[in-house]
Amino acid sequence: MLSRSKDDRMDHEIVEGGDLEIIAREKIIKLLEAQFKGKNLVGLVEAILIAQGYTTWRNPEGLDRIVDILAGRCFLGVGPRACVTVASQSAPMELKSLNLLYDAIQESRSREGILVSWNGFENSIYSKVAQGPINIQLWAINEVLEQLISSYDQLEDNLKAKLPLKQIWTVETRQ
Repeated sequence: MLSRSKDDRMDHEIVEGGDLEIIAREKIIKLLEAQFKGKNLVGLVEAILIAQGYTTWRNPEGLDRIVDILAGRCFLGVGPRACVTVASQSAPMELKSLNLLYDAIQESRSREGILVSWNGFENSIYSKVAQGPINIQLWAINEVLEQLISSYDQLEDNLKAKLPLKQIWTVETRQ
C-alpha cells in the first residue's frame, strides 16, 4: 500500500467536496504566486506574449517606466504594437496607471495596450476602458491564467519546467 503525504490526503478530501476545476485553478494560481509574483511577473507575461506569436522588447529592470513590454505581431516587431504594463502590487491598480498607459500608447504610436495587475483593478479602470478610444486588455490574475493555459503548449520548455501543468478531462456537471 502506498503511503500518502498529509497534502495528498487534504487534496483528495478537497476534491471530493468541491469543484475540480476551481480547485485546480487555485492550485495553479498558488504556483504562479510562488514562482512569479513580484518582478518575475513581467517575464511570465512576456513569455505568454511570445507564445502567442508576438515579438517583444522589454524595458531593462530598474527603469521606472510605465511600459514594461512593447509587443508586435509583425516581422521584427515592425507594425501594430501593444504597450504592456505589468504590476504586482498588493492593492488593485489605480486609474493613474491606466492614464499613464494611454499616454505611452499615444507617444509610441501603438494601437493597443495590455494592463496586467496581480490584484486586479479599481472599478474606475473598468469604466474608462469600456469608454476609451484605444483597445486596452485588462489581465488580472485570472486572465493571466487563461492566457497561460491557452498558450501553454507554445511556451518555452524552461518555463514549462517551472510550471509543470497537465490537461485533464472530466465530465461536465450542468446545473
